[in-house]
Amino acid sequence: MTSRVHSYLPADLDNYYPYVLSGSFFPDSFYTCGSSEASEAIHWPPFLQKAVQFYRSKYQRHGDTEDARRLRAFLYGVLTHQIVDSSWHSIGMEEGLLVYLANADFAGDVERAHQLLDTAGDFMLMRRFMDRSLFTMDWEYPNWDDIKGILELMDISLPKEMIKYCTMRGESALKAEEKIVDTTATVYTRISPLLDDILESYHIGGLQETTDTAIRCLPELDDWFEHGAPLDPWLLCGAIPRPQAIGKTLKGDGTIISTYSPMSKFGHALAIGNFLEEPSLAISALIEDGVGSVYVLPLSDFTDVETYNLNSPVFLRGMSSGKNNTFHYQKRFGQALAPYNVFDITYLLVSEPGTSSVHIFKGANLILTFHDFQASSQFGYGGKNQQGISLHTWDLNNDGIQEIFITAPLNDVNGSHVQGEVIVLDGAKVLQMLVISPGYEIIDMQFVISKRITLPKKYVQNGYEQFGSSLAISADSIFVGVQGFGAVMVFDHEFQFQYSFQGESVKNDAYGLKVSSETGLYASEWILHGEWEDVQYVIVGAHREDFNGIQNCISCGAVYVYVIKERPIFCTKLHLEPLAANSFAQFGTGAAINNGTLYVSSQGYKDNSGKLFSVSMNQVLKSPSELLIKTPVVDGAYGYNGFGKQLVIHEDQIIIGEPLFGYDELWDDTKRLMGRVGIYTLR
Repeated sequence: MTSRVHSYLPADLDNYYPYVLSGSFFPDSFYTCGSSEASEAIHWPPFLQKAVQFYRSKYQRHGDTEDARRLRAFLYGVLTHQIVDSSWHSIGMEEGLLVYLANADFAGDVERAHQLLDTAGDFMLMRRFMDRSLFTMDWEYPNWDDIKGILELMDISLPKEMIKYCTMRGESALKAEEKIVDTTATVYTRISPLLDDILESYHIGGLQETTDTAIRCLPELDDWFEHGAPLDPWLLCGAIPRPQAIGKTLKGDGTIISTYSPMSKFGHALAIGNFLEEPSLAISALIEDGVGSVYVLPLSDFTDVETYNLNSPVFLRGMSSGKNNTFHYQKRFGQALAPYNVFDITYLLVSEPGTSSVHIFKGANLILTFHDFQASSQFGYGGKNQQGISLHTWDLNNDGIQEIFITAPLNDVNGSHVQGEVIVLDGAKVLQMLVISPGYEIIDMQFVISKRITLPKKYVQNGYEQFGSSLAISADSIFVGVQGFGAVMVFDHEFQFQYSFQGESVKNDAYGLKVSSETGLYASEWILHGEWEDVQYVIVGAHREDFNGIQNCISCGAVYVYVIKERPIFCTKLHLEPLAANSFAQFGTGAAINNGTLYVSSQGYKDNSGKLFSVSMNQVLKSPSELLIKTPVVDGAYGYNGFGKQLVIHEDQIIIGEPLFGYDELWDDTKRLMGRVGIYTLR
């Protein structure tokens, strides 16, 4: 994370990166070395309060000396550690990463989950980087007398040599981890593929959230250095609870577009529709400017790459909350996008899970926002929150008006944590609001909700079922993914439960909670429904499925295909060749269908570069129980890019999101996590 926040540090600390790195480890220095109580104290804002008091007392009168800058850089590193630990370890929070992991994969055993998180997290993240020089660079340390003096202000008395020895252990440990990362990461990923899957994106404790939180908190520490620390150190940051022109390049047969804006994740979500009164492509940049943005581009711009011009896209941006005393979830404007067709008008739906809102745009104009006023946006709180992980539309009652489906797999339901639900907005009521609204309005979502689809009572466990992790709708059924069960539950259009299925099993009964190493994260991301030559089918991804045989293929991934008659019948399982070399390929990351061809992405294929594969539906529907997929279509860029987490198709073009492009840029602040989108002609 220190590499991501580096460009947000004060400019005079640009050359003090090694001191930030040593500071980012410092809070853990004295666990099992000297004094665990000292480490515990360093994890909290009162330590930074005393550190700033020491800094101002010693250095304010003497100007900006070398030792002063070294100490300041070191203390910014300490702040990043405090923020990460608060979110990772779910301190004072009902839904933080640790609590979620414990309940999803360790039967509620927080201690086991804690041990895995603290040890496995580093290895899982490090494995994604092709350039690991950051992990082997030498750290630098401030004046040891300064560190000793700050600890003494905290009433912690340790010999200077012990402080030095314990602090420098972290550097040695990190370099040792780098030497064994590939082997060790494989072992840990086999234990919990879920953790590897959510380290980047989980909404409280994922790297995306902790980075955003740190960026928002850094100015507070700036102010302390400038004006002094307040009497109440817990005012430092609400995240620590008390105890835009687009450019393009050509690549092979495809066109690559990006905002070239760092820390934006351009390409996180994609949607196609007549948003600009002609076929258009909407692309979200999920964390741009800390809020999120959406770019809408006419698809006609891509018909002739020689005259390609994207200087004036329609730019939609999330709204900042401004400065207040309550620290809120990261908004994530653009988490999900969907076209919403009302007669001859196509609106663009944009979800913002951090505020549990869905925005409706007509062209560049924001028309309505549906906000759930019963939901909480306050950081760390449970209840109803994070609504809008995905968006879907369908006309359920054949009145010519589409309903809006909002997935909320992280919602608490009837006091059960992270049980999840699917919220259905009544199309007729939405249309009424669009017609009568005199201008932009924020509407209470309760006025237009027709149904909250929830887990049938007899299948309710003790929470963490994550009902609504994925969704698909057909002419007579609603298919709801239940990540915690590793299953799909099927409802009719009257919202009555019919049956469930998972893997090769289709039955009337649902499943109990399973850990992610058992489910392969089946139905955690997507479900597809379609028809080919009068055969209806359902396709479900399980991108973390393992294959054990002569060679073990960890997180190889698989795609399950079912034929629908009265109910789904298992047809076949698609996968890559189960070789150790294909470990972490994550086949089934995303999928799309066009003209009888199924396209499946594999974001981890070939050292995380990613690859898109294809197979004809004729072959799929006529195949035996397993089918090896070997036909490549598009290669991803070198490095970990999130290749193919989003796929959309328009006529003969497939559009592929790579929102993590720039993940590996540890040294260039201008390229880090800028994201990009590839547009390729299908042949």
